[in-house]
Amino acid sequence: MKLKLKKSKNWTSEERYRPYSAYSDDYLSSLTELVKKSPWRTHYHIEPRTGLLNDPNAFSYFDGKWQLFYQHFPYGPVHALKSWKHLTSTDLVTFIADDLQLLPDSDFDNKGAYSGSAKEFDDGNLHIFYTGNHRNSDGTRIPYQLEATLDATGKLSKSDKAAILPAFDKVTEHFRDPQIFEFEG
Repeated sequence: MKLKLKKSKNWTSEERYRPYSAYSDDYLSSLTELVKKSPWRTHYHIEPRTGLLNDPNAFSYFDGKWQLFYQHFPYGPVHALKSWKHLTSTDLVTFIADDLQLLPDSDFDNKGAYSGSAKEFDDGNLHIFYTGNHRNSDGTRIPYQLEATLDATGKLSKSDKAAILPAFDKVTEHFRDPQIFEFEG
């Protein structure tokens, strides 16, 4: 199967926000093979197998390893329906990518998983806070602050409710990118 890639300036909004489930396994396999042949692939820095690498997120130490996520759109070199891809490292030099992803698969993040942070709590889990980019059918953006939990077995679970609801009388539709930290215990 020959794959024809679209240049980023030609991607429509509909194409950028197509659900991941609408892409075939053949498309991703063909894209992966095409990218492997690129003379511009790096051999040292973090780099996705395909698509866009965007903001690093939730850099933290948990379960004896450094944890790093980054925003990712695997189906093209464009800012589109972003997920988070996961990597771990024991030495901060070699990062191992796994199949763990924070996917935009709920009504709260129907147009992407945006930036955030993470912190290990006393329950022994890594708590990840991020912005769910939601758009109504009329295009209105609603930024939900969401939580997911990574346990020591590597299981990622998303909460089924928003951690913080937007207060539009106090913030804009760009209220996003939560940073979790400890303050006064």
